[in-house]
Amino acid sequence: MKKFYLFLTCLIGLTLASCGSGSVKIDPNLSSDEAQAVVKTEKSLPRTAKIESYEVVKSTLPLALLDNEYKGLRDQANKARIDYRTNMTRGLQQVAEKNIQTLQNIQNTIVEKSSSLQADSPEYIFVLAQVKERERKDGKLSGFIAIYDPNNLQQVDFIQVTTPLYNNAVMVTEALNGVLANPNQDDENLKSSNPVVNFILNSNPK
Repeated sequence: MKKFYLFLTCLIGLTLASCGSGSVKIDPNLSSDEAQAVVKTEKSLPRTAKIESYEVVKSTLPLALLDNEYKGLRDQANKARIDYRTNMTRGLQQVAEKNIQTLQNIQNTIVEKSSSLQADSPEYIFVLAQVKERERKDGKLSGFIAIYDPNNLQQVDFIQVTTPLYNNAVMVTEALNGVLANPNQDDENLKSSNPVVNFILNSNPK
């Protein structure tokens, strides 16, 4: 009986070890550091989550990731667009033009901030992972962004794509594409020149 319990204990231990050992397939075209970054990313996920697909890119830090810092600007932009449509419906053309000017000012601010950030930011390794989460009831994959220092492979940040982050990526991309001041801009086919931002735009925010 003791041998049976010992065997059962070992079996459970091996099962748990197997669950935590990782199952993500490493792309043979990745460098050693990039491959390690993918493994680290998988280990950062909850045990109930699994990487379905991923991409590894090197990039400076995009402004779109700073969603908390730009919540105020997002609120201003949303209000300006709503007010523009309301004023146009009421025939208040001159007031509506002020709403457009507000959007133009926000766009100018974002372009300036983005240029400054790109000039100061070092290059990082980004793992862009589409993840299956057991607790996500809609069945959609969740986007996760892991950021690593290429000098020592230390994780700088680990971010899930949420609705505020998605909205920030939309606003920043519109501004950098020069269309934020267009209140009728269609965001359905919005694209960025930055792969990290495009990943956010193509993710299912939570």
